[in-house]
Amino acid sequence: MRPDDAADTAAFIVVHHVRGTMTSRTASTVAVRDFSILADEPVEREGTNKGPTPLELVLVSLCAGINIATGRVAHQIGFVYSSLQVSARGELDTRRRLGMSSEAPLHYRSIEVGVEVGTVEPIHQVERVAELVDGTSAVVSLVRAAVPDYRAKWERV
Repeated sequence: MRPDDAADTAAFIVVHHVRGTMTSRTASTVAVRDFSILADEPVEREGTNKGPTPLELVLVSLCAGINIATGRVAHQIGFVYSSLQVSARGELDTRRRLGMSSEAPLHYRSIEVGVEVGTVEPIHQVERVAELVDGTSAVVSLVRAAVPDYRAKWERV
């Protein structure tokens, strides 16, 4: 590492700031930049169902992150596509939260992602994009580090 690498690195560091305010026992309004997001629990978990749960917001971030990374990767390699549909399914074992198990994870134990790409590009190019997105999306990286069973299936439509 060169002595000036630390100074060079500082130019690439991004710091995000969010602030959450309780709106009820199960809900909070979170401010991020010029946006406000309400997170809540469903009625069956004693919430008021006025917004997605914090863990559902992780899936929202995952879908949005894959969309953004796909756009960047496609631009870099000249991959042409007309549509992108990303879905995510997270499986949560609630036994630990209910005091029934000390071993069940508190977060998703598995996440399945489905990506449908509208393109005429050959399937090997779709697979290349999938691999590059997997290696460059910060959200995918974060989820992969936390979730023991992460699977993504990309399809050309």
